Amino acid sequence: MNILTSIRSFLKHDFGTFLGNFEGFYYKDLLTLVQGIVSKKHSSISSMSKDALIDSSHTTFTRFVNEHASFWSELDDEISKRIFKDFKSKPMLLVVDDTQLPRSGKKIPFVTRAYDHCTNEFQNAQVILTIGAISNETFLPLEMLFSNVGGTSTAQQLTKNDQLIQWLKDNSKEIKGSTLLGDSWFTHSYVVEAAVKWREGKLRLP
Repeated sequence: MNILTSIRSFLKHDFGTFLGNFEGFYYKDLLTLVQGIVSKKHSSISSMSKDALIDSSHTTFTRFVNEHASFWSELDDEISKRIFKDFKSKPMLLVVDDTQLPRSGKKIPFVTRAYDHCTNEFQNAQVILTIGAISNETFLPLEMLFSNVGGTSTAQQLTKNDQLIQWLKDNSKEIKGSTLLGDSWFTHSYVVEAAVKWREGKLRLP
């Protein structure tokens, strides 16, 4: 069984009913996108589109990723529901972390001028906030959010913090009683106060 057949079987088994509610091209484009992502030789959409085994153009990939907001939103909700089912019997250990990926292309989605604390200078990068859970010594990503701000590192910090707090609010029922872990970036008073209110069920955001 080749990788494409395996991916098709996986999507049909776990998401067949869900994807059946959408137009057929969603399934086809998602199938080829996953195929490109799991291949170790690809690190960009441009690389995927040049692969002879992947029958999709750069334009098709770009439109699929950047458009169809309702599809991506519903897929995100569906995946989150499936993951949360595994944690109903015990409190979750949540982990939050931010990653900065240098990018040179000006048209890459969510690229912004971000401050790199390792080099002490600004660079073009994608700033990704990852929220996940630990289960059986395995990290399961629950959400990946892109910060899309310019300017100072303070502005970036506030944006990532607000994204985290909003996510806690939106998923308060599913993660009730969980423990939240993060590095020093997320351990100042603004986030700690919000986390305490979230744990007590008092967190309110506009």
